[in-house]
Amino acid sequence: MGVVIGIDPCGHGFHAFAQKGRGYLLYPAVGKPNARGAPCWPISNAHREAIGLVSEVRNRWGFNQELTFFIEEAPVAGARNLRTALKLAMSVGAIAAAITGFTERCYLVPVDRWKKGTVGHGGASKPDVALWLSGAHPEYSVACDGSQDLIDACAISCYGIQVVADAALVSAVGSDGQL
Repeated sequence: MGVVIGIDPCGHGFHAFAQKGRGYLLYPAVGKPNARGAPCWPISNAHREAIGLVSEVRNRWGFNQELTFFIEEAPVAGARNLRTALKLAMSVGAIAAAITGFTERCYLVPVDRWKKGTVGHGGASKPDVALWLSGAHPEYSVACDGSQDLIDACAISCYGIQVVADAALVSAVGSDGQL
């Protein structure tokens, strides 16, 4: 199946969870606080860190591995959160631009889609996602050490594994419906 990577972008970076079989890699890429104490994350960091993520995944599992990325889409926000939505969208674009230099298998996933595919309903809360992960994959939950961003990245990766497996099944069945 190769390596499936879930990425949860945020206003001050992104968190990634890569899976291959039962092996995994956590990759938190976050900005440092500025003079006022707010996290600082230039867009160029998103691009550079995404390339670093690809390098780390390849160093761990080899350069011949098929990489498939699932990135949470920036949510469409109302006027109150427009600035945040735009920053997230730019970060997602920078991450995707870096990744597509290595693979064409890079997909944007709406929040409600990956939540429905894992937890079972698209409106799941952050505690719902954490509870699902602790029940479905306790070892991953422990590795995330309570970081909701890593928990979300892991759930996105789990969603991606389901999508890749479903695509392989459809491919194996073929147009005549026979295995």
